[in-house]
Amino acid sequence: MRVPGIVPVAEAATMVWKYTGGYYYFYIDNVMQKGWASNGYNWYYLDPSTGRCQFGWKKISGDWYYLIPENDSGRAAMGWLKIAGGWYYFDPTNGSGRMQMGWKKINGAWFYLNPVNESGAMMTGWQWLYDKGGEHWFYFRPGDDGRMVGGNQVIDGIEYRFGTLGSATEGQLSLIQTWDLVDAGKHLDVDGNSKYMSYIWKGMNIWNGYKPGVIRRDSLTVAQDLYVTDIDQQNMASGATSSDGKLKLNVYYLKNETENTKTHIATHELGHALGLAHTPTSGNMMWGWISGVILLSQDDKTAYDRAYKNY
Repeated sequence: MRVPGIVPVAEAATMVWKYTGGYYYFYIDNVMQKGWASNGYNWYYLDPSTGRCQFGWKKISGDWYYLIPENDSGRAAMGWLKIAGGWYYFDPTNGSGRMQMGWKKINGAWFYLNPVNESGAMMTGWQWLYDKGGEHWFYFRPGDDGRMVGGNQVIDGIEYRFGTLGSATEGQLSLIQTWDLVDAGKHLDVDGNSKYMSYIWKGMNIWNGYKPGVIRRDSLTVAQDLYVTDIDQQNMASGATSSDGKLKLNVYYLKNETENTKTHIATHELGHALGLAHTPTSGNMMWGWISGVILLSQDDKTAYDRAYKNY
């Protein structure tokens, strides 16, 4: 059995690698080693039956290790190592070398090492993870960094407030995009020929219930800011709003939706026209996934308050 960190030989022992029949073997005082063995600097794993030096990924006694194959080394990886484009962390404590999974604090920063299917790969970007009795959104720096962020952060032009352990569920400072369709008079004048205009007007009333009069029906005396039309296409979003003043509702999907979901989609798209971006948190009108939510959350209102100052 391997004893991490303990070299099981005296300093005077003779250690020799032998290359025989296309394989490497490790001898101490002319005795072929099997299982875990150390040369005093690195750990190696020799097949328990044949003594052959092992390379690459190896699951041993329920734990994963990586035996570095470069230059036929075979030494057990310690600390961070990039393998096939992904980063992995092998516990260097006492020469353990075990691949780590789940939450891990390393040099003062938190990382999340994917435990699904015992992957162990460092995760980056937005992740929906379990922590402290529930699931929350977390953000890990992209690329080769992977550190979890905390405090107030701007990500893709959107400002977030992160709570304990980086959870973004404690309220966003703002979720606003770089454009809106509200005119200089601080109104959003809407018209259209969609078969779902009744849901657009319901959405108008929901937003106006918080900031009265901002969204209005187009008239002969005002310029139109937003025009609503229908599309009928598979593999497209249920609704889409663009900076050119077009809001499209997809008949292909909406025809089978509930009343609440139709209202939600229409209200959600009007939110984009008002300048609000997607939130990564469920339960909000501006969450990036379809739901039956028909009330504005506090996060929706906070985002709207901040966006309104830009009009």
